Amino acid sequence: MQSEALEKRFKSSIIFDDSKSEHSISAELVMAALWHDVGKPYTIKTPAMDGTDRLRFNNHDAESAKLAQENFEKLRLSAAPEFDFDPERAVWLIAKHHLFDTKKLEEMKNSTVEKYFFGEGYVGEDLLKLGFADMSASIRADTGEPDLENFDIMVARINELKQLGKDRKLPEPLLNGNEVMEILKMKPGAKVGEILGNLR
Repeated sequence: MQSEALEKRFKSSIIFDDSKSEHSISAELVMAALWHDVGKPYTIKTPAMDGTDRLRFNNHDAESAKLAQENFEKLRLSAAPEFDFDPERAVWLIAKHHLFDTKKLEEMKNSTVEKYFFGEGYVGEDLLKLGFADMSASIRADTGEPDLENFDIMVARINELKQLGKDRKLPEPLLNGNEVMEILKMKPGAKVGEILGNLR
């Protein structure tokens, strides 16, 4: 994960200002990078066997997330001493890692972008990093380069939202993350951010 391209692109935080963001690679991001495509063998479709136009791995993101969750639970990684790891957050990253190339990003609502990238716990920054790494590994046959157009579109959308936030006063959230966890008897994780997004 510590590639020159990744370090150059994320020299400073895209979503959060420097005072709020640590420029480190989280354990959840590392595990998501390792597990994000494990569902491919279970979802493969080929032209010869299935009549597809090319090799396809439809819904492998969801299958990968399911397999990762099952294995994280077996490995009991969240209970490992001196290993600060939130399995739920890693599973969320795996499930959402194709957000960049499965949606029409220009048509995505501001509230949807906000839900994915401005939640508590800096999950959005990790999702950007995972998306960037995944897209950088897919080299186009015609150019010999990765196609990062959708990544750049998403970064532009995020920057637009950041500017909107500076230009207008957003309403205070109904609850904060600690209150949600207390009311619902939940542990910290991506689900808390999802609930906060739904409350907005």
